Amino acid sequence: MYVEREALHAVSEEVAIQYSGRVDDSTMVHIGKLTGADSLLTYRAAMGAPGEPLTVSHELRVLTIESGMTLFRQMTTATVSPTVLQVQGTQQLQQSTRYLALEKVAAYGFAALTAAFGDNGLGIVSDRGGSQKGITLLGLLEGSPAARAGLQEDDCILEVDHRPVANWTEPIRVPAHLTVDRHGQRVEITVDD
Repeated sequence: MYVEREALHAVSEEVAIQYSGRVDDSTMVHIGKLTGADSLLTYRAAMGAPGEPLTVSHELRVLTIESGMTLFRQMTTATVSPTVLQVQGTQQLQQSTRYLALEKVAAYGFAALTAAFGDNGLGIVSDRGGSQKGITLLGLLEGSPAARAGLQEDDCILEVDHRPVANWTEPIRVPAHLTVDRHGQRVEITVDD
């Protein structure tokens, strides 16, 4: 994407407004027109105040610039029990827990986005961290082919159609035969549409 230098300051100001959480559709369309984009992906994350139950929310939206129509919207929320935090103790732990909760809600949001646009046919929520081989599942999208086939949270997909899988960036098309590591046991699962 190319933006004229004269418009760069205006684009930066509009993006700053977007991060503030005080954005409406017309502002997003304005940002898109300034950048010359056809569509725009926006996100917003919010965390509950200290002392309240630990709640993290993440919203993803895709808007078309010409019409301002929302093509996709996903709101994901996680709440962590405050009693766990009180037993564990420190503020540092609370911040780490907030970060992990935010990471998880973002992973679910992006999994839903990629499923909606055809790039996540299995409907899995992949753990994008770590360097191990395979695809470790943080979870499954409700009603997805992977959920219907019996995949579970923490499963690690090792092979797709008898070919090793390196990491979450490799696309998996359905139908597929999966070799999964489930708590140290190899499990064979067939996923259909």
